[in-house]
Order: sequence, then structure tokens, then C-alpha cells
Amino acid sequence: MKKVVYIFAGILFSGWSFGQTLESALEKTGNERYEEATSDYLHLIKSNPTDVKNYYFLGNNYYLFEKADSAKYYWNKAFQTNAEDGLALVAKGKVDWLNGNQAAANASFDKALKDVKRKEKPEIYREIGSFLTFAPNRDLNKAISYLQEAVTLEPTNVDGHLLLGDALLEKTPEDGSPAIKEYNAAEQIHQSAKTIVRKAKLYQDARNYKLANEMYEQAKALEPNYAPTYKAQAELQVLFQKYDLAIQNWQKYLSLNDNNYARYQYATALFSAKKYCDALQEASALKAKNYTSLYIERLIAYSTYDCQIENNAIDTAKMKQGLQDIEAIIAKIKDNKKEISGYDYKYEGQYLSKLGRNDEAIKAYYKAAEDTNVTVEVMLDLAKTFNEQKKYDDAIKAYNTVIAIDSNKLKLTDYYQLAVLYFVNQDFVNSDRASQRMIELSPNYSFAYFWRARANVYLDMDTTNANKPKAWSAAPFYQTFLDKLDPSYKATYKDMEIEAYKYLSEYYSTPEHKDLAKVKEIWTQVVALEPTNEAYQKKLEQVNKM
Repeated sequence: MKKVVYIFAGILFSGWSFGQTLESALEKTGNERYEEATSDYLHLIKSNPTDVKNYYFLGNNYYLFEKADSAKYYWNKAFQTNAEDGLALVAKGKVDWLNGNQAAANASFDKALKDVKRKEKPEIYREIGSFLTFAPNRDLNKAISYLQEAVTLEPTNVDGHLLLGDALLEKTPEDGSPAIKEYNAAEQIHQSAKTIVRKAKLYQDARNYKLANEMYEQAKALEPNYAPTYKAQAELQVLFQKYDLAIQNWQKYLSLNDNNYARYQYATALFSAKKYCDALQEASALKAKNYTSLYIERLIAYSTYDCQIENNAIDTAKMKQGLQDIEAIIAKIKDNKKEISGYDYKYEGQYLSKLGRNDEAIKAYYKAAEDTNVTVEVMLDLAKTFNEQKKYDDAIKAYNTVIAIDSNKLKLTDYYQLAVLYFVNQDFVNSDRASQRMIELSPNYSFAYFWRARANVYLDMDTTNANKPKAWSAAPFYQTFLDKLDPSYKATYKDMEIEAYKYLSEYYSTPEHKDLAKVKEIWTQVVALEPTNEAYQKKLEQVNKM
């Protein structure tokens, strides 16, 4: 929906001439001050209940406000007010389209274009084309055709070029050159923060983040009170985890547009920025003002959990309340596939786990994993849970589910756990493979070599032929482990070091690899690690006499 904001906000001021009061309402919509704009439109309707434009633009305002049912209600009122009016016919077409009746919608759009005066046609084309660009089951070819017609009829209209650029970008997101041509054309007619932000968004989508950020700064300098600039730049900063800067931009956005809907967006931004306690505070304040929705209920339920984890302070009473809240959400939406989110079940699982109800938590996690949007993170959580419960087969299956989706989703620490799990399960081939993957991800990670060494010790064994010569394939991995081990870890991981040294002592004691000096050096190191171990001291004395 947020892309639609740029569409409608762009077309609110062109085409028709309005009284100052309607212009003020439209300006508020363009600045995303939807609640204030709603109040203005309702006042206009009360003052002049026969004016189609008031109903139509209130419908647009509600649609941007993500209240589709209210939008359809007022678009229907526009049509009921004057079924022959061009905007009213567009309004009816929008309602039909959103209701899934595209044939009826197209009939209304065609009639609107046929019946209106020529001077009104460019705006009708823009209204229909902009809607079809982002509507459900959108028709980009038709949208582009309509918007091209609008530009042909009215080539100096800024919004016509912007809207055509939007549609072209949606058509070929991998190639922004057709869109940027239209955005530049709009800017040549009249440069504004709106035109600059449109270009910045394109460059942001193209991952030219530096240029996008420069353009946001340019837009702010040109029009400091254009609120959408601050929100767009905040979204860019979140991508780079520059959360403090993002919050500053959101706070500036709120200073220009402080209403409940903006506060809701701010709360979601805080959550995205991992400022869970702040998000909880904002969402709870909105609920206290009776501004609530399923999404705010989710924000509260999710943030209640994450805030405690963030502060490393588990409050059992809060956990129980959070679980109650998330289960209430699940009960409310369980039969509505459009509303169901795997995150609801994921958080249910997390709450249950913290409350010690592990079997129920696992069931919730598996339910969450049915949602492909959360399968990876849920399976990683499950793998850790199973590992803690010593259900190693289940943990391995969970990790492999993620690998089957995208092996790059596993971090170094995940492959470490997988290598250990396979080793415990005596699957030394796969333990070795997991360790190889660790080395690919981080060639200097010493512990990857240690677990490769351990796996290869057992891979060398041939239980069917006791006389088969030992391959000593673990030797280079134990040696590399010792070479790469951070000196500051020596006291912590001395057992691993001693294991490596003992193996290498055997290796250098064999006839084919015999190196007495190396053996003496090794046992000197072992005794240095455990100077009070009498057995090690005796071994060092023995090798020194050889």
C-alpha cells in the first residue's frame, strides 16, 4: 500500500479547480495527514452533500489510509450522488475492481472516458491508470496505455509523467531507465520534493543507496515541511541498521504529521529497528486511545516478548499475558487465511518455551513453519530447541530443512552446531561436510578445523579390517586448529589443544612420519597447559630421554 501513497498523493492537485477548503484537505492527504484530511472531507460533505468530488477524494484518502471498506463506501456514495459524473464512474469502477469484478470495472472506466469533456480526460486517464498500477490483480499494460494517453493530452502536467514513470517501473523493475526518463521530464516542468523523492525511491530500489540518500537530503532542503521525505529516508536508513538516524527522521515526520496513523507507522518502524520496548510503549498508547487494529494487537503481543528479551529480564506475569494476547489473535484469525501469519505461531512458540511448555512450543513452531515467510527462522529456532533437549535427530532435520531452502541462510554458528550434532550422532561423513562449510565461510575459524579433525579420526577407522594402515587424515586439521587458535583462548580451550597435541604426538611417532624433535616440542606444550599433571610430566621425561 505504501507505494500507492505516491500515486494518489501525486494526482490530488491537478486537473480540476477546487475551493480553498478542498485544496487544504487534498494537501493534508498528500502529506499523509489522513485523519485530519478525513475531518475536512466530512465537513465538506456536510456543507455540500451533492458534490461528487468530496466523496470521491474522501474515498481516495481512506484507501491511502489502508481502510479499503471505508474507501469503497465513499466511492459508492460518489456514484450514488451523480451516476453520470466522470469521477463517480471512476469511483464505481474502483469498487467493482476491488470486489473482483474487473469486467464491470472496465465498463465503468470506459464510460467515464467516453462521457467526460475533453479537458477532463487527462485527469480521468491519470485516475484510472494510477489505480490500475497497484490495485489487486493490476493491469499494467492498460495502466501504461492510459497514462501515456494522459501525457499526450496534457504534456506539461507533472503528475502525468510521475504516474507514467511509476507504471513503467512496475512493468520493468529490473530496468529503471524508462521510469527515470518520465521522472526527469516531470522535474523539468517543476522541481519539487515530491519529484525528487520519486527519483530517490527508484535509486533506492536499484540499490544506489548513496545517491538515494543524497536526493532525500536535497528534497528536505528544498521543502523542509514535505513529510513523506523523512519517512522514506528513515526506511532507507533502517536497511543499513542506522536506527538512531532513522528514528530522528521518524520524529521529524511526526512533528509534521502527528496523528494516530502516523504514530502506528512509527511504532512499526521502532519494531523494525529492534527498539522493542519503545514500540511496545507507542502501540500500547494507541490502544489506550481506542485506536486499535489486528496489527496494533500484534505489535503489542510481539513487543511484549521482545522487550523482555532485549532487557534480559523475564517477567513470568508478562510472559503469561503476552501468551494470552497472541492466542487471542490466533483464535480471532485462525479461519481467515488472508490474515494468518506464521509469526503469530512463532511468537506463541517462544512464549510457551519461556514458560516451560516445550512440547506445546514445538507444535506451535511447526505450525509457524507452514508459512514460507518464516520457515527459515522458525526452523533455526527449532534446531536450537531440539539441541537443548538433546533431540539430535530432530535438530539435524530442522537444520537440513533450512539448507534445502537456501544453504546460505545458515550462519557459521549454525554449521558449527550441525557439525557437532552429526558427530554426536556418529555420522562422521556429514560432520566433516558441515566443518568444510564452516571453513568456506570463515577460513580462519580455528574450531572448524578441530571438528574436521575429530570427524576424520573416525573416518580413518576401518572396523572391518583392523590391519588396514591408518591414514592420519586428521593431522593437518589438528595442526591448523592449533595454528589458528587465538592465543587468548588457550586457557579456555586447553582440552581441545591437548587432544590435538596427543594426536599429533602419535602421528610424529609413526615410522613413516617420525620426528622426535616435534614430539618433544608437543609434550613441552602439553605440560605448559597442565603443569600439575603428573602423567604428562612423566611422558615429557620419557620423550626427552629418547
